[in-house]
This record gives sequence, structure tokens and C-alpha cells, in this order.
Amino acid sequence: MTVDRRIRYGTLVLLSVVGVSGCRDAGPATHPVAGRVQLNGDAGQLAGHHVELVRADDPTVRAAGVIDDGGRFRMETLDNGRVWAGAREGTYRARLILSDEGDGRPKPKVPKKYLDANTSGWTVQVPPAGDVTLTATTK
Repeated sequence: MTVDRRIRYGTLVLLSVVGVSGCRDAGPATHPVAGRVQLNGDAGQLAGHHVELVRADDPTVRAAGVIDDGGRFRMETLDNGRVWAGAREGTYRARLILSDEGDGRPKPKVPKKYLDANTSGWTVQVPPAGDVTLTATTK
């Protein structure tokens, strides 16, 4: 192989590698969303369960986060089989998703309205102005 031909071949290989690496999906544009949820003033009752956001104008766009022992959550978005931190911009309705997996704790008694994004009464704007606070009561 001549020097000129090797240079052309090397350039072609380099451009192919750069082209393939440049085609990676950067994912959807998301914004950090974190907050706290509590039931009757107690944040710990909902630990291990989830908060889900459903975008008001497109219910196929969703984000979810696991609730920790302090009632805190961070939203993540599933898009094309990959998980991205945060949620896409927009107005969302929120709901609780109670986990079926028991961790030894009693399952919280949550009114059904909080299990449906259309009836919970919770609205979240993304990007949020700060931490999101969701409060549920059994009364």
C-alpha cells in the first residue's frame, strides 16, 4: 500500500469513528426535579414507593422517582430504553405509585385519589422554581 493510499485509508477510518461517536443520542432535554412527599405530615410512611409525573399535554411523557426514608425523591425519565436524570419541560400532574414489593413495612393507607394523576390535585411545573412539595392526607 502506498503512503498516499494509507493516508486516505487512515483518514477514512478516523472519519468513520468520529462520525459514529458523534451520532450518539444525547437524550431528551431534561431538567432536575427533586422534592418531598408526605402523608398526614409523615414523610417516612411512603418510603420505597414512587412519585410519577404525567405530562398534561402528552400522557406518554412521564418521569418517576423512588421515595426515600425522608420522603425525598428525584425524578428520572425513561426514553428509548435509557434512564435520564430529571424530567422534560412542561406541566405535569403527579401521582403516587405504591410498590408491590414488601420491605417489611406496612403498606400505607393512601386515599385512591392520590394514586391517579387526574384526581390527585397535584400539579408540577418543569423546570420547577425549587424543590417540589406534595402533601397527601387521609382526611
